[in-house]
Amino acid sequence: MPFEDTYAEYYDIIYSDKDYTKECDFLEEVFTKYSKIPVNTILDVGCGTGNHAKELINRGYTVTGIEPSYAMAKLAICKGVNVILGKPLDFPNFNKKFDAVISMFTVIGYIHDTDELIETFKWIGNNTRQLFIFDFWNGLAVIKHRPLFGVKSVNNIIRYKYPKLDAKNHLVKVKHKIYDRAKLVTEEEHVVRFYFPKEIEHYLNEAGFKLLGLFPCWDLERVITEEDWDIVAVAEVVG
Repeated sequence: MPFEDTYAEYYDIIYSDKDYTKECDFLEEVFTKYSKIPVNTILDVGCGTGNHAKELINRGYTVTGIEPSYAMAKLAICKGVNVILGKPLDFPNFNKKFDAVISMFTVIGYIHDTDELIETFKWIGNNTRQLFIFDFWNGLAVIKHRPLFGVKSVNNIIRYKYPKLDAKNHLVKVKHKIYDRAKLVTEEEHVVRFYFPKEIEHYLNEAGFKLLGLFPCWDLERVITEEDWDIVAVAEVVG
């Protein structure tokens, strides 16, 4: 299972340059433009170490997280986030729906089975009053540009990424190696599924959602192209 103890320990260091403020600004733009109701309560599916949730809590929202990795959930709880340990389909519906559901940083890419994805979307539809916002890897960009070997260095920490494309199954298998002061401290393989725009629209429709728009991360004004590796879907539950 990805996101085990040591990887989680280094996660916030590796992604210390990720602009959570900008991403939450984008979420608030979506709320303003698309929500028909005031957004006060948010469910964060796959909340990770809680950085989006913490930023939104600081802005006055009430946020609940769901996270399958115990190691990641512990870090989110330490930041003051209310976290439920597990996957959405592990639980019945909540007694009260949330004003919006978010799922950030390619969380749905870790759902490889189509039936499970649609059932997860249905579960989310049963637990949101209207909006569902999530980002994913754009298959158009993945096929055109192909995943590349990557190195990221933060102080004495170095993370190497070794990706392998499985185009037939719409998967990218990424081996992560993290070194701390030149010593290998952890190694994990993350398998991420990429999706094509019309494919995502179809799965959302199957689950009872209407797709309101697909946008490059994090720009509501621009149309997606095959140059945009990460894109955001904004959908609303029908009925």
